[in-house]
Amino acid sequence: MVTVEMKENILSDADQRELAIGQLDRNMIVMAGAGTGKTTLLVNRLLFLILGKEIPVERIVALTFTKKAAEEMRERLEKELRFLLTSPDAIPNLWESFPDAKSRYKENVERALNDIPKAQIGTIHGFAGHLLRLYPLQANVDPAFREDEGEVFDSLFELEWRLWLSHELGEKAKRAVLWKDLLHQIPLSDMKELVKGIVSSFVSVEENPLKTDFTTFVSRCCDDLANLKKKFPNPDRAKSFSEGLETIEKFFQNQLKGIPVSGEDREMLDQMSMDKPPKAWSSARDILKDLKRKAKALAWVDGSLFEKGLELLRPFIIRLRRECTRKGILSFEGLLVFARNLLRDHPLVRRDIKRKYDVFLVDEFQDTDPAQGEILFYLAEGTDGQARLPARQARLPARQARLPARQAPHWSEVQLEPGRLFVVGDPKQSIYRFRGADMAAFESFRNKMKDQGATEVTLSNNFRSHTGLLESVNTIFPALMKPDPYIQSAYSPLEAIRGNEKQGKMEMILFKKNEDQTISAGAFRRREAEWIADWIKEHLGENIQGKPLAYEDCALLFRSANAFEEYLEVFKNRDIPYLAEGEKFFYQTVEVTEFLNLLSAIADPRDTLALVGVLRSPLGGLTDQMIFDLKKQASLDYRHTPKCHKNKLKSLFPLLKAFSRRADTVSAAHLIEDLFQQTWVLALSSQSRYGEQGLANLMKIKSLAEKWSQDHPMSLKSFVKRFQLYREDEKEEGENPLADAKYNAVKLMTIHKAKGLEFPVLFLPNLCTSKGGMNNKPVVVRDWRSGQVGLRLPKSRFTNSAMVFLEEEMRKKEMAEEVRIFYVATTRAREKVFCLLRENPPATSEYARFLKKAGVWPDLSESSSAKGVGPFNVSEVPWIEKDSTFQPERKEKLTPEWNPALLAKRIEVRRKEEEIHRGIPMVSSPTSEMRDRGAAVKEEVEKGSFIYEEGEPLPRAHAIKVGLLCHKVLEKWFFTSEGKKQGILLKDLISKYSRLFELIPGEAQSEAIKKECELILSQFVQSEVYKRIAHANIIGREIPFLYPVDQQKNIHPKGPVLMRGVIDLLYEHEGTWIIADYKTNKLDSSNMEKTVHPYRIQAEIYKKALEKSLKKKAFFELIFLREGKSVRL
Repeated sequence: MVTVEMKENILSDADQRELAIGQLDRNMIVMAGAGTGKTTLLVNRLLFLILGKEIPVERIVALTFTKKAAEEMRERLEKELRFLLTSPDAIPNLWESFPDAKSRYKENVERALNDIPKAQIGTIHGFAGHLLRLYPLQANVDPAFREDEGEVFDSLFELEWRLWLSHELGEKAKRAVLWKDLLHQIPLSDMKELVKGIVSSFVSVEENPLKTDFTTFVSRCCDDLANLKKKFPNPDRAKSFSEGLETIEKFFQNQLKGIPVSGEDREMLDQMSMDKPPKAWSSARDILKDLKRKAKALAWVDGSLFEKGLELLRPFIIRLRRECTRKGILSFEGLLVFARNLLRDHPLVRRDIKRKYDVFLVDEFQDTDPAQGEILFYLAEGTDGQARLPARQARLPARQARLPARQAPHWSEVQLEPGRLFVVGDPKQSIYRFRGADMAAFESFRNKMKDQGATEVTLSNNFRSHTGLLESVNTIFPALMKPDPYIQSAYSPLEAIRGNEKQGKMEMILFKKNEDQTISAGAFRRREAEWIADWIKEHLGENIQGKPLAYEDCALLFRSANAFEEYLEVFKNRDIPYLAEGEKFFYQTVEVTEFLNLLSAIADPRDTLALVGVLRSPLGGLTDQMIFDLKKQASLDYRHTPKCHKNKLKSLFPLLKAFSRRADTVSAAHLIEDLFQQTWVLALSSQSRYGEQGLANLMKIKSLAEKWSQDHPMSLKSFVKRFQLYREDEKEEGENPLADAKYNAVKLMTIHKAKGLEFPVLFLPNLCTSKGGMNNKPVVVRDWRSGQVGLRLPKSRFTNSAMVFLEEEMRKKEMAEEVRIFYVATTRAREKVFCLLRENPPATSEYARFLKKAGVWPDLSESSSAKGVGPFNVSEVPWIEKDSTFQPERKEKLTPEWNPALLAKRIEVRRKEEEIHRGIPMVSSPTSEMRDRGAAVKEEVEKGSFIYEEGEPLPRAHAIKVGLLCHKVLEKWFFTSEGKKQGILLKDLISKYSRLFELIPGEAQSEAIKKECELILSQFVQSEVYKRIAHANIIGREIPFLYPVDQQKNIHPKGPVLMRGVIDLLYEHEGTWIIADYKTNKLDSSNMEKTVHPYRIQAEIYKKALEKSLKKKAFFELIFLREGKSVRL
């Protein structure tokens, strides 16, 4: 039970906590440091509101940063409420403040428990979406809008861009001269990227925010250079350095005089050398580097280019935004912007929402972006705000009387209602700048709240780490977190509640090497991983926190997931179980590569390279010499009897041949399941050096096949093609977890993913690697405070002047955030922290530089195996090369007396027993039901009737691909597209998704399939059925469902307990809900009943799914795409 007991003899911040929980009549800012119990405080504040102030739970909005955190808050609130049903005196402070409410506590608790499902406890994006769906007309959004991660927008952009360019650059182009002039200076691709950046960033183009005066900026650069020349001696002897100084000085002076920059100037700035100043100037290296960077940035400023470009692009930007709005495409940033605009521009809507909710509580407020903060301010506004009505409304007295009085037109003018807004945050933990978090916004909102009387409290008592660890943290960060307005807040120290408990200080592990050794960064990472593995193995079982140390108590945190590979490899070799979050190496693991070779060889018998991979794998067991013999004998083809090594291949080749014959008739998921059942693949993987992790990764391949297939089976060739595409594109996919988060395994994750978590033992590896910076420079940057917009043309390198200033600010913000990321990392541990360092880190290593700046970098002038540096323990580790292919000893050795024949017999018996117990699979699908309920139905379903335009039948495997491709295109189809757009969109989508189904451009059968798909859909979009759908309300597409089957009514005595499928299209027409299923086979109008009869089972299942999930009754219709006709069942 979480109580609000305040023990002043234990908590030095007890009075602050009491204010934060119990002062309900004031707006509140809680500055909660790491591990200070802010979630507990939020839950207790909710209890005071619900039981003390007796506010219904559905009138409270509680917002967190992630869905996981929101669910945790909801669960904890429910748990506390249930506890209070029997123990009302667990929170004595509550009844002291609200004595009258105690007599009604039981009634209030029961009401809150009943209403918790209706409570607005979630993320800010979820709440913004809720507001837009309540008021779609006022927000100017489609009520059925969907959150888009970028794929839909990209598709729409490509279509609209091509259409617009065909008009702008066509024969009858009205602005051809302007285009010609501009395209002589910049490529068309730059303009395309600029448009995408402007639309995605919601930058206004109706006004021109591009002009910025940079005279002051240049003058400051000139002053800095002049001061350097006064301070340091004349560097005439260093000719190249001296010439570089003169080049920069002349450039800055020309900028002040307004002399245009020439191509020669840019070339000179690019070529000048100032990286190696003379010894007397060495202390000025960083200042010189900054001046050179600023000069090069200013050299590429050309505001006139952007003015010309925007003049041409402005109509398209407006048009594209309208199309996105009309089609209901909203990015996550768009959710916030539209919700902010809804509240800002519609006083009646704001009034209604303010009346609906009484209190707003916000967690992780330091990671808020400007739009989020503005939304909260508008909702927390009081009824006596400072706003004035627009002039056009002020002239309408009757209407004015119905409007809320004096609502603020801008967030900065909002007058907050006391007690309505409660925010919790820690500026030291603001690390999500890449998601829009802005310290300037946080400070602005915080200052505005304090100016209007909000109470600010600070929580400093840390319940997570012991004294030794916090002493180290409090030593490092005061020197790094210096106050800088709107960039960095001052450091506030943490106070430990727990004693040291013999766990000691933070550990610095310093790896030393010989002076003559050159060691790569990868080798250093492997050495770090080996040291960590040794430490974990050595200390397993030792007492920590009153229990034996287990794998699950250890975690490794990284700045970036790109560094995982070496650590995972070592952990696999050392037989250390792990869970890795955010890494990308699933597709490159050995077991996945070997299994992909097996699938590729089955899918295509001509794939000799894949077959060689199978033969060299444990499943084949052939040596390289044997494979070479097969090659010489032309026997690398499992479809024919090999001419050598027949005994070795007597089982493998027939097995591959049998599976290859089924590859076009069985879905990839079923084929993979059969491979697992009929081969030794899983058993061999479990006995490999990767053990259970390898086994789990193979099971994940099967899960991916099921996921990608859903109710539309994917052939093996299509699955292999898609898998290889993901592999080549380095698609991010983590290895399959061996179990859930409670599995006994070492955790590997990024620092960002570790936010809000804690671990007994923490390792911070790879600290001495340079992170690099600003490699992918943004095309558009918008500064919320100043309103400036920076623009860049990526290939031609030109920027507007605002971008120069904003990039300098971004550099400061980036460095300040790196300090905060380091702080978050060091405050995740409960007992031990190990910082792994190298003796001479590169100059670009930020974290090594931080430690040096804080004065805690170890001084190794005196040789010692272990010594302390302030509140740290330092251990020097000599460089030792270890065998990276180390194999763990098997726990159970196989004896020579084992009997393979007896083992095989036992395995076969176990397999048959398993089949008996398993019976029919637990999960079924409409297709399986149709297949299982009779041979006649099976024949009708599987036969199909697919034809070329010329009338020749398509082979069944290709007919399946036609159906799958048509379904995929319709999943992404815009039913509102008209005229020429339809043809262009159709070709684009067919071309885009044909790769997923192994369709090769130019190959005859592939082109025939694409042609057939285009023919079918071209006819469909001209039909009356299509027009009806285009004017209907589309509720959803490709909607998955899963529901339990009524066992009493099941056709099988031990039938499936779950039914799973996917609805192609669900739409509402004239008040009627309709489930539509696309069919690409031919409709036999002369014998309609015979054609549609097999699908009555499917109709029954789909309608039951909708009724169970949405409590809606619907019609089921088959849409025969070829004829453009529909049949209702």
